[in-house]
Amino acid sequence: MANPEHMEVQQNLKNYQVKSDRPLIDRERRVYMDEYQTGVKLYDQEQYKQAINHFEEALKGYYRADVECRAMCGGPQKFNEYEYMDYRATLYEGIADHYIQILVCEHECVRDLSTRPARLSPIENFLPLHYDFLQFSYYRVGDHLKALECAKSYLLFHPDDLDVSENVSFYESLISDYMDPADVGPRKEAAEFVRRHRLESEILHSAAEGLGFRYNEPDFWVTGGDRQDENRVPSGSELIDVTGLLSGKKAVQKIDRELREGGPLVYDGVKLVHTSEYLNGTQRVQLDNVMTPEECEELRRVANVSSKIVCLHTGLYMYKILRKQLSMRRQRWMYL
Repeated sequence: MANPEHMEVQQNLKNYQVKSDRPLIDRERRVYMDEYQTGVKLYDQEQYKQAINHFEEALKGYYRADVECRAMCGGPQKFNEYEYMDYRATLYEGIADHYIQILVCEHECVRDLSTRPARLSPIENFLPLHYDFLQFSYYRVGDHLKALECAKSYLLFHPDDLDVSENVSFYESLISDYMDPADVGPRKEAAEFVRRHRLESEILHSAAEGLGFRYNEPDFWVTGGDRQDENRVPSGSELIDVTGLLSGKKAVQKIDRELREGGPLVYDGVKLVHTSEYLNGTQRVQLDNVMTPEECEELRRVANVSSKIVCLHTGLYMYKILRKQLSMRRQRWMYL
């Protein structure tokens, strides 16, 4: 899971499947993440109707997993900062400590559910992106009501997102002829989720101040920049000046989400020696003439000096251990 491109492990898995009389089961698989990834691929292929089905299933699976994750937090807890001999909590302090630790665990389920198995870092902006993809997908299939609903749901997480705010104005203009756009709000589960998350955050910061511990809350829905594709604004390249907000919006070139090998080398003089196929893997390459002979010699010298320092420290450490063992043997001999 952590290294899906590792060819040797893939071959081992195939061998295990052949030798086993029962199918192998992935115990760490998260179905809602599979649904999300499938939805993203269909979205990139502009198969919006099919993508909607997968994004909706991913949302259902995510909220079910959230309930399960929070339930697992209800066991024994401990604060690392309180693990010292002099700490003695009163009854009420101990009760408060326990429930605050449970709340911290529940609050950070957002990070756990956004992290793929065997990975350390979560997918940025994971839950809000479901609604971001859905708002444009529903627009493309002609369901402007649900597009507005999902766009408003996304704004619960990122109220300052100008692109989606413009999308909301655009969708409202499309349905204003037959209903009041103000009657369309964000989805109930999204509104309840965000309200609970913010309330938990307030309680944790207040408790941290009152009980004297540190709680550094991560930004659970950080975005590494706007999604770089032309689908952020419904009008795309054919801009429609409906509310005055969309005019002048430029479509951004869509980028490929998957790394692919090939293409010209960036620097002149660099020679391609071996590709991933020869090196038994993916995203691997062996190049020559990347460094000058002088730079190679300097790098080799630094490596040799580093290895000597490591050997010196290791030798001193072993010398101290041997001296200690000899001293213990002398004492034992003198006692006998």
